[in-house]
Amino acid sequence: MSATFPPTGSEPPVRAELVARVRRAIQQGTYETPEKWAITVRRILQVLRGKSVNLSPDEITSDSAPNRLDNTPPPSPPIPPPE
Repeated sequence: MSATFPPTGSEPPVRAELVARVRRAIQQGTYETPEKWAITVRRILQVLRGKSVNLSPDEITSDSAPNRLDNTPPPSPPIPPPE
C-alpha cells in the first residue's frame, strides 16, 4: 500500500505515463538490466572513492556502460609469516 500526498506546489508534475511504464516493467521483471546495474555500481564506486559521478550521455548508452566497469578484485593483503 502506498500513501498519496497532495502536491505542495514545489514538486514537478507526476508523469503518469512514465510511472505506469516503470511499474509494468518492474512487474514483468524487465526494469533492472545489466546495463543499469553496471552504471549503478560504477556510480557507487565513484562516490566511495570520492570522485565525481557526472556521466556524459555516451556513458549511459546500453552498449558502453558495462565496458566501463572494472570488475577486477582488489589485491589480497600480504599473508603474515608464521610465528
